[in-house]
Amino acid sequence: MQNIRIFLYLLFVSFIILVLQNTIFSLKFFANIKPELFTLLIVNYAFYEKNKLRGYAYSSFVGFLEDILTNQIFGLNIFLKSLIFLIVFVLKEKLFSNSFIFKCFTGIIFNQLEFWFIYGLTSIFSISIFLPFNDNFVNYSLFYILITPIFLYFINKIEKRFLTKNES
Repeated sequence: MQNIRIFLYLLFVSFIILVLQNTIFSLKFFANIKPELFTLLIVNYAFYEKNKLRGYAYSSFVGFLEDILTNQIFGLNIFLKSLIFLIVFVLKEKLFSNSFIFKCFTGIIFNQLEFWFIYGLTSIFSISIFLPFNDNFVNYSLFYILITPIFLYFINKIEKRFLTKNES
């Protein structure tokens, strides 16, 4: 029963994020930045998940969805989301605690690393893809410093409500 509840939770949250990113957040209302909420979801899920294989499969699925919906190199998001999950999963008990502050800090760091990986790759190979901002690193960083705690707060509330119900 718990596996079904986790699966439904992940489908529900992924659908909500997909809708938000392709409707409200596609307006790029803050300094022409489109938020990357799936990375924050992967980081949060890595702190919660105890099964590495299930988490890896979910993060690969999220990367696959992003690859289909964006005009980037196919497979890049699958690789990045899976790598982010595995790094956070392996290091969560050695370096991080399961506190909200560490989740926020980790989410901000991995959003920055993911952006710089994609930005560096596109700069090296001169691949024309949508960049999340117009060469303004400060705006991009400030945006994620503001949005990460808000997003993770709501995800944690949904997670606690949805996944910690007592089974009858």
